Amino acid sequence: MAIFQKSVGDDPVKLGLVANLARPGGNATGINFFTAELAAKRLGLLRELLPAAMRVAVLANPADPIGSSGIYSCAIVARHPHLRATVLEKPPVDRVTKRFFADRGFADRIDVHIGDMFSDPFPSGSDIHLFSNVFHDWDVDRVQQLLTKSFAALPSGGMIVIHDAHINADKSGPLPVAAYSALLMTITEGKCYSEKEISNFLAAAGFSNITHTPTAADRSIITAYKQL
Repeated sequence: MAIFQKSVGDDPVKLGLVANLARPGGNATGINFFTAELAAKRLGLLRELLPAAMRVAVLANPADPIGSSGIYSCAIVARHPHLRATVLEKPPVDRVTKRFFADRGFADRIDVHIGDMFSDPFPSGSDIHLFSNVFHDWDVDRVQQLLTKSFAALPSGGMIVIHDAHINADKSGPLPVAAYSALLMTITEGKCYSEKEISNFLAAAGFSNITHTPTAADRSIITAYKQL
């Protein structure tokens, strides 16, 4: 499995930024995406979708390095002891990534591969590619580039999973995702793509058996396969 995840930060209590979430204290305020808490649940779903997966690779967004938190790779190998992971990360963030994995006791099960997801080949040997909160930062050409590279790197029967905030197929909502998309269009190259747009991109890249599954908090996953 290869995982592409946009970083949304770590536990603010663990980092010492606030006293607790209910009463942060001082002048601090903000939101917590509870990425660590939800990661295991999302990965449990992936495990059900492709139980024979043996290896995970995490690839970084070069404009927003994501491997450093290691949340998805750590959750995967912790929940499924037979799995190994490979993180693709850009220097010098790769050194931070290695330290985080060592601190969490996974240095012997998660490798760090130095590279860029746009300009370098994806790590080989992965059964699943998971893109989590990545595509909404990029324009159509970049998204299509990543999907084409994913199709080329996956083995026959391999699976791609796109976890993100998606607009409905008929672009009628959800309203929070539409509002988020408007924000993204002012601060990034991308937007929240619709289910239909992502499905069309996947089909153009060669994928088939495309399905859409709502998850939580206006997020959903879109899955597809590289046929045998």
